[in-house]
Amino acid sequence: MEDANKVFLKGAKGGLRATDEVYDLLIEEDCKAGDHSNALEISYEMEAAGRMATTFHFNCLLSVQVNFPNNFFRFSFISQ
Repeated sequence: MEDANKVFLKGAKGGLRATDEVYDLLIEEDCKAGDHSNALEISYEMEAAGRMATTFHFNCLLSVQVNFPNNFFRFSFISQ
């Protein structure tokens, strides 16, 4: 995930825009991996691009802080 985040952020800084689904997937996968720092960095980039974080994003980040990402993702979903 670390490499995926680096490539994504390099593209974002170069002017490329991500879809909502890409932001959601990167944040979710970082949280599943227990990588709070990278998930937070992607969420900052998402907000800088104009998309505000949702309850899903906050719950995802919180799950990593309290160290239960596997339980959270077993019962969560992203609303469309």
